[in-house]
Amino acid sequence: SKVNAHGIGHAMRCLSIIHEIETNHNKRALIVSNAGKDVDKFFASKGRVFFSEEDIDKVFNKYDVEIIVSDINYLEQEFIEEYENHCPWACLAPRGDTKYQSSLSFKDSFFDDNIPPKNLNKMFSGVDYIVTRPTYPLIKEQLSNNQITKDHRKLIVSMGGVDHQNLTYKVLQSLSVLDPSWKIEVILGPLYEHEDEIIDYSKDHPCNINITKDPVDIYLNLAKSGLGIFAAGVVSYESAGLGTPCLNISMSDFHSKRCQEIEDLGFGINLGNISSLPDSLIGHKIESLTKDIYSLEKMRAK
Repeated sequence: SKVNAHGIGHAMRCLSIIHEIETNHNKRALIVSNAGKDVDKFFASKGRVFFSEEDIDKVFNKYDVEIIVSDINYLEQEFIEEYENHCPWACLAPRGDTKYQSSLSFKDSFFDDNIPPKNLNKMFSGVDYIVTRPTYPLIKEQLSNNQITKDHRKLIVSMGGVDHQNLTYKVLQSLSVLDPSWKIEVILGPLYEHEDEIIDYSKDHPCNINITKDPVDIYLNLAKSGLGIFAAGVVSYESAGLGTPCLNISMSDFHSKRCQEIEDLGFGINLGNISSLPDSLIGHKIESLTKDIYSLEKMRAK
């Protein structure tokens, strides 16, 4: 959505599904997206072409579309009506009422951010329906076979592909109280705009900080880490699935509910909203957690 969402995670999820249906089901996929320089840059980097949503009528007129898969939070009603006039459609976006209007819906959380209607469509909820990239099971297998060594004194920090609120910088500030023996790996997304600021700050940080921009396979980075700090995105689940418990920061009511759900499920910690976090809380929380071996091992096993 041009107004309510701006995230690469949605696009990556769609690309993963496209890879699956093209590779294993012999179906052709067309990509429709809102236009903009970031969108052009992103799809060019992935070797994909896309149609502008302003030309969606032309797409329907030119191609025999069998099904639409939408991953847009708060999808505008005009597009919903357009979809319904042509074929069945599935919704992957977890936020807003769009998921209640589609023919089929999938979301990684169990909670509902809005009250669902009485006559609900077919909806599948929970961690079984997380969409990962094709390399995920490969890295997971290597980890299980001890081909990857996990460093329990290594933190990975990833605040998403865009991080327009620059949460990365705020998190690093909060980690300044850590023992210098900690190693911190900062993952910057391909559209992150504050790289110079992070580089300058890392020079005087007490811990050794390694900065990686748009890694080839983030799953390998996650698997090698002992703990992860995230903004309650899909990466939180992916990290936990690779034995790396997650500490999650929320930015909205939706993310706050997701943070708490992850903590209730037993593989992460809810740090609260970024706006109310004391400056050094994250660092102190990590030092406290590493002393509680029983709780930490329980989270890793979960």
